[in-house]
Amino acid sequence: PRDCFEIFQRSKGNSRDGLYIIQPKEDPIVVSCNMQDGGWTVIQHITANSTVDFDRTWQDYKYGFGSIHDNHWLGNEYIHQLTSSSVRYILGVKLVDLNAEIKWGQYEPF
Repeated sequence: PRDCFEIFQRSKGNSRDGLYIIQPKEDPIVVSCNMQDGGWTVIQHITANSTVDFDRTWQDYKYGFGSIHDNHWLGNEYIHQLTSSSVRYILGVKLVDLNAEIKWGQYEPF
């Protein structure tokens, strides 16, 4: 599969949130997929109590950092592989504040 949405579609909506291997270009990538909301590929996850420092070098942002199981940045190189195909993507941004209030936005095309 090229992304989490394709996994979601193939499973007819029966996939669970978790780690999956996708292959948007030549190299496979392990990603976190949010299936609960329809098959989103998670490119950043950061919580209020994160110990992951996001003040990083360009090289770190290029290939990603943190733990794919928790707080992380997927990596600009992998985001580029995902979005440089003929498939039109939507960027979904989900913010949860300390009071558990959720804000959601979608931006397309991404």
